[in-house]
Amino acid sequence: DYPPLNIAVLGGSVTSGRGCDKARVQNKNCAWPKRLELLCNQFFSTVLNSKQNRKESYSIVKVYNMAIGGTSTESTATKLIEYWMYPKELKESGPDVIINSYSTNGKLYSRP
Repeated sequence: DYPPLNIAVLGGSVTSGRGCDKARVQNKNCAWPKRLELLCNQFFSTVLNSKQNRKESYSIVKVYNMAIGGTSTESTATKLIEYWMYPKELKESGPDVIINSYSTNGKLYSRP
C-alpha cells in the first residue's frame, strides 16, 4: 500500500462550498474539492478492481480543502504556502499538489 496523493486546494467562497447545499452556508463536504476526491477514488477503485477482480475501495487521493471565503491569492493563499500553514496531516511533508482556485470575481473588487 502506498500513501495517497495529497492535494491542497486554496480558494475563496466557491471553493469552500458556499451555497452548495440548501442551507446556503459554507459546507466543505459538498464543495467541488470533496467531489474531486470522491470521483478520483471511485475511478481508481473501479480500474484497480477490474484488473484484480476485487471489490475494494481505495484511497488513492486525499484532498484538503483549505479555502476561505472572502479571500484572494494575494491576501491568503500565498501566505498559507509561504508560512507552511497546512492542516496537521500535511505539516511534516506538505502537499504533493497545490490547486489555486479563486473565482474571477475576486479580482474585480480588489483595489490597487
